[in-house]
Amino acid sequence: MFPVEVCYLKEPVSDYCEAAVETVFNIHMKEPNGDILVFLTGREEIDNVLQQVADRAQRYVYQAIQR
Repeated sequence: MFPVEVCYLKEPVSDYCEAAVETVFNIHMKEPNGDILVFLTGREEIDNVLQQVADRAQRYVYQAIQR
């Protein structure tokens, strides 16, 4: 088995999809390599989060190229 760390928000948020995206990027930037699994409630939320992740990743790549 692989070690798993479970994380929860301390307080409710108004936009949990945006909070999930923010958390994914925080983990990606601060933690060692590994997989990140996010549980969402339905197809719409999944599509929304995937698009937000893709958009943000593209911005980071663009910013890195500009440096």
